[in-house]
Amino acid sequence: MENNPNNNQNNYQQQPYGNSQPPLYPQYPQKPYKPFYQKVWFWVLMSVLFLFVVLTMCIFIGIPMIGRSSSSGESTSSNNDHTYSVTSATEGESEDTNVDPIGKTVTVRDLKLTIESFGTIEDDNEFNKPDEGKEFVEIVMLAENTSKDNCYFSSADFDAYLDGFAIDEDFSCRSASDNEYMSATLASGKKFRGSLCYQLPKDWKELEIIIDLNTFIDNDEVTLTFLNQ
Repeated sequence: MENNPNNNQNNYQQQPYGNSQPPLYPQYPQKPYKPFYQKVWFWVLMSVLFLFVVLTMCIFIGIPMIGRSSSSGESTSSNNDHTYSVTSATEGESEDTNVDPIGKTVTVRDLKLTIESFGTIEDDNEFNKPDEGKEFVEIVMLAENTSKDNCYFSSADFDAYLDGFAIDEDFSCRSASDNEYMSATLASGKKFRGSLCYQLPKDWKELEIIIDLNTFIDNDEVTLTFLNQ
């Protein structure tokens, strides 16, 4: 019998491979898709952002980084054997008599300021202490608007000089204080209690506070000079 090439071709085409053609490439099982909020890297990123926000709030709001002791949670004020006196001077006029700071009242434009306390403060938080050889000093003032209009002031209106050198308020001292920053907007006849906080050497001699609510008006400054005797 002759071998017909057409018969061989038909036989080859009639041989099935099964229900489907063999795959050209190997098939691997696919992992189930997870939303991004179920992935580990997402929660790590969210944790870092949360810590960043908390630290930023602590810095700008003035919250202590570590909480105070739960025993009392209040700062205390004392003179620590210091004797303080204060003189005030308005630009163009002077007052040479040294008096006790407590109850001292000065008027800057339409803002009446009364010193309610002056002295060192301590924080119960053992992690918030002044540097070695220094102390926290706080000036608590009661402000009253004596004008018929609103009165605005901020801590930037109180320039401090220690023995002739400019200084800024201290964050650690502010954290130890229970009082507000010396910043407010007061309606006519309203009052506000705030404080200024500094970290000073224990042997400081003179602390000068220049209060100027409007640098564009002459004869509008009041200077408070505190002496450590």
